[in-house]
Amino acid sequence: MAIIGVLSGAGGYIFGRESLKGVTQPLLNPFLNSSQDPDQAPRQGSDFLNEGEIIARIRAQTSGVEQQNTDSTPSKSPSSNNSSEAKSTEPTTVTLPTTVEDQGIRLEIRSVTQNQSDLTLNVALQNTSENPTQFLYSFIDVVDDQGRDLPTETLGLPAELAPKSDVYIGTIKVEALGSGVKSLSLTLADYPQQSVKLEVADIPVKE
Repeated sequence: MAIIGVLSGAGGYIFGRESLKGVTQPLLNPFLNSSQDPDQAPRQGSDFLNEGEIIARIRAQTSGVEQQNTDSTPSKSPSSNNSSEAKSTEPTTVTLPTTVEDQGIRLEIRSVTQNQSDLTLNVALQNTSENPTQFLYSFIDVVDDQGRDLPTETLGLPAELAPKSDVYIGTIKVEALGSGVKSLSLTLADYPQQSVKLEVADIPVKE
């Protein structure tokens, strides 16, 4: 009986061994991935950069971007600034002839002529309204661009404008014109009501 048991155990062992041929144990090493050779030794951990190297790289990249932005920023041309300042300081004058009108009374400054320190305004005056209008030309107010009141003398304009009047041509002579004056302002109001006010600003002075 003992001999039969030994023979049975040996036969079972041989049969089991033959049936397990070709079966291998799965690779369970967590340090190996599918792309690595199983025969290679597992990689223990990963390579770490030094903290100082990381900071140096970040600073180099940041400084490079700032330098690029600085180089790409267009600079203002000094000539453009100077031209803008020059334009802002230039006086603005009206183009002659120029006409103003108030309540049907029309005043036209046609041209200016200068003789030394005197300036003559060649003007036209007309009443297109239904009401007569009177003027006292000694009350004409003429001021230069420096704020000085200038004496005037009016010739050729009537003291009263009839309704629907003709066009009257005359002159307004401005005396004692100072040096450096570029423009004048003129104001003419009716008398005595002063309900009509004719104002012309920035009349150019020709030197």
